[in-house]
Amino acid sequence: MDRHKIVISIFAVLVVVMVAGEMMIYVANPYHFSSDIINQDGNVMYEVESSGSARFQILEIDTGRMESVDEVYIYLDDSYGTQGISNASECVEDIVRELEIRGIGSTVVDARGLSELMSSANAHGVAVVFISGAMPHTIYTGSEDDLVLEWLRSGGSIYWLGVTMGMYVGNSDGTVSEVDGWADLFYGEGCFNSSDSYDSANVRGDDIGELLCLRSSSTQFGMSVNVADSIQLGYVSDDGYGSFSMAKFGDGMIGIVGGYYEDSTRTDLAQAIASGVTYDSTLIMEEEVSVRGGTHVGSLVAVEGATVYIFSGGYYTCYGARYILDLCMCQIPAF
Repeated sequence: MDRHKIVISIFAVLVVVMVAGEMMIYVANPYHFSSDIINQDGNVMYEVESSGSARFQILEIDTGRMESVDEVYIYLDDSYGTQGISNASECVEDIVRELEIRGIGSTVVDARGLSELMSSANAHGVAVVFISGAMPHTIYTGSEDDLVLEWLRSGGSIYWLGVTMGMYVGNSDGTVSEVDGWADLFYGEGCFNSSDSYDSANVRGDDIGELLCLRSSSTQFGMSVNVADSIQLGYVSDDGYGSFSMAKFGDGMIGIVGGYYEDSTRTDLAQAIASGVTYDSTLIMEEEVSVRGGTHVGSLVAVEGATVYIFSGGYYTCYGARYILDLCMCQIPAF
């Protein structure tokens, strides 16, 4: 090998080493974040810590008549029909990762497992996430006594992202069927936006959504503001549909993220689940603090059973943790 070729070979090796080094920088997170809730001389306090410069948002929320979910399942079954989404497996992996960043564990469940879950489990505090655009026929056929509707009425929660909820049934042969009169099974005509065209909004809804840094403005497939016992966490369009809404359904709750699956709708979904917010939530207090390589301690309002969500990173959350205040034991980590 002549000298010229040797130089080229060495340069190529160096380039590979440099690229590998950059990949390690992006993959390995050099920062450490943590939080806690403590009883300090009879006062309920929060504590946040970061190894570098970070800004934390502390939200204390009263969830009202609906308890926060503490058990999360994500539906995925490649053999059943879907609507309006591709690469569902990759999308679910991304959601699992987004929830983990925020301190939330989740379980992926197929069509059969979903039926078993909704048939046997206590529905209160349990949530199922759908991104498939269609519910499998193991739980939904378009009938008023379908398993999923009974489960919701008994206290379960659904978070829906994608093509209008209730319009389609996923079949085991990979096809989908459209449901006639689907709206009447939920909140009535016009309850969900069934438009085929992109819709967006620029008017903010409830302050909690803004404090959670929810960012998607798409209201296609969104929930109507006219649905009773609901909260608008995202944006609201001129025709009255929300980009992220939650509403009471029986003893349970339905949360609808407007628009198709994309980065902003996925992170909004994970952030809302992690926060523990419900359709009946009200804000007790909020505080934003900056930490420069150390800890910060602040006060909370002593409200029994209140949910406290602490996160860092704003729109691009890199840390989150949820707590439930127990004034006897001081706090119970929610997950």
